[in-house]
Amino acid sequence: TEPILTVKQSQKQYPVYTMEELAPVLIADLEPWKDEEYPEIEMNGCFYPIRFLLGDLHLWLGEYEQAATEYHDLMYDKKYTVSSYYRSYRKVLNNAFTQSFVHDWNYSFSLGSSECITFIPASNQYERHFTLDSLVLDYKIAASQLAVDNWNAQVYYYSSTLDTLGDLRIDGSVLALKKGYSFSDTYGNNITNNSSTDRNYLYKFIEMNNPSVDTRQVMTYRIALLYLRYAEAVNRLGKPNLAMAAIKNGLNRINLSSAKIVPASEKGATLPAYMNFNDIRFDGNIGVRARGCGNVGSDTTKYIIPKCKDLPDSIVAVEDMIINETALETAFEGNRFQDLMRIAIRRNDNSFLADKVAAKHKTNATAIKSKLMTRSNWYLPN
Repeated sequence: TEPILTVKQSQKQYPVYTMEELAPVLIADLEPWKDEEYPEIEMNGCFYPIRFLLGDLHLWLGEYEQAATEYHDLMYDKKYTVSSYYRSYRKVLNNAFTQSFVHDWNYSFSLGSSECITFIPASNQYERHFTLDSLVLDYKIAASQLAVDNWNAQVYYYSSTLDTLGDLRIDGSVLALKKGYSFSDTYGNNITNNSSTDRNYLYKFIEMNNPSVDTRQVMTYRIALLYLRYAEAVNRLGKPNLAMAAIKNGLNRINLSSAKIVPASEKGATLPAYMNFNDIRFDGNIGVRARGCGNVGSDTTKYIIPKCKDLPDSIVAVEDMIINETALETAFEGNRFQDLMRIAIRRNDNSFLADKVAAKHKTNATAIKSKLMTRSNWYLPN
């Protein structure tokens, strides 16, 4: 609660809080400031929206209505929508896919993107070297094969008579480069795979950083993540169809008025304020998944809520879909481990995290899972 300004102060013993103990303290600190406007300046992306932070804290505490309200109010206040502008798609001719693609989704996390809410800026000026892109270029960090397989396993839906496999959001996230091959992008980045094996370069960090300007950025909050967090909250409020609409259809007045998309049982006698997307500002909303998987909103057989015996089972099934969708949309942006932690804690099931992390460790998966079944191993040691 006080700044630590000296080495001596840092060596003192301080209380250690659990998330359940810390979150209410942070909420109380932040709540008075959530309606304060931050300056509209060139670097306004440096500011963290208080409502987003509050929504995340309430989500961790299981206070789902408060979380959904904060997320919704931020969407409304800032006119945040999942724009079709950032949508990649396959070209079709005579009811067949051509070899042509339009790759626009990767621009959603490039420098200056309207998708960006908050980023951590850096600079290579004044000897403050930004090395995240270099770590990628030197293959010190890389995309796992498990992540690549996940994108490739998704169904791209064009119509009831035409679909294929492959989520186009892999483009811009991963650059699969065969041994001996080179690649140059429009930013002036040059990648050459001089190794003896094929490589999956983690290309998203390269896209985030344009070498033609001094500023570098690491995106922490963006609009798609806001809608995915909202979906997680409303799903736990017993509204799995509304949560699916955020992913699949888009939250706008037309889709919310359709009983086939969001049934009356989830709307209630009076529509909750956090479910109100009737304003014209939301008319352009599309589903997050539509950015890389085609006309998924028209799909009635593949990407749907599975048949479950009761509402609690439906909520769990949709929650699994939301967490996987977040992995596909926001891969390598710093969300995955905390998402797995939150769900594992919520379900009191450490294997939810352990299984998924261990799966990418092909040579020692059993040992990794065993270690992660102990919750204290999820954290850095004191």
